[in-house]
Amino acid sequence: MEKLSGTFGYDTETPRAAGASSPGRVAFAEYGTGFVTIDGIEITGIPGDMFVEITDGVPQTDSSTVAIADAVTLTTRAVSTEAPIDALTLRLRYADAERLQSVALPDALELADMAGMGLTFSTRIDQMGTRAQGAGKDAGLLGLVQFTITAIERIE
Repeated sequence: MEKLSGTFGYDTETPRAAGASSPGRVAFAEYGTGFVTIDGIEITGIPGDMFVEITDGVPQTDSSTVAIADAVTLTTRAVSTEAPIDALTLRLRYADAERLQSVALPDALELADMAGMGLTFSTRIDQMGTRAQGAGKDAGLLGLVQFTITAIERIE
C-alpha cells in the first residue's frame, strides 16, 4: 500500500495511569485512553486496548544535543505467550525536548512541532517451517510494516 488514511485521538480528561522518570533525562506517563482507525484495513482483531504514552524529554545542560525528544505514542499493550502477537503503534516524535512542558496529554498537536510521525504494524511469528527439512522450528521472527505519516488534519 502506498497510502493510508485514518483517524486517531485520545481523551485529554483521562487520568494518568502510571509514570516513571529518569531524573535529568526524561519523564513519561501512561494513559488508559486512545484510538486508532485505519480506512480500508481491519484492525479490530489486534489484541488489547490502545493506550497513550507521553514522553517529556529534558535537554542536557552539559551538551548541545537533545538526550530524548518529546513524543506521543499510541499503542496496544497486549502480550500473549500462546499466539503470535499483532501490534499497532502510532508514534509522534517532536523536534526537540522543549515542545512539551509536562507529561500531560497535549490538547492539540501541531504538525510544525513534529520531527517525525510513523505508523507500525508488527507480528511475531512463533513457528517457522524450514523448506529444506520440512520441519517446524522456533524462530521468533518479527514481521514489520512501517508507514511514514506525511499529513495530519485536526478534527474538532
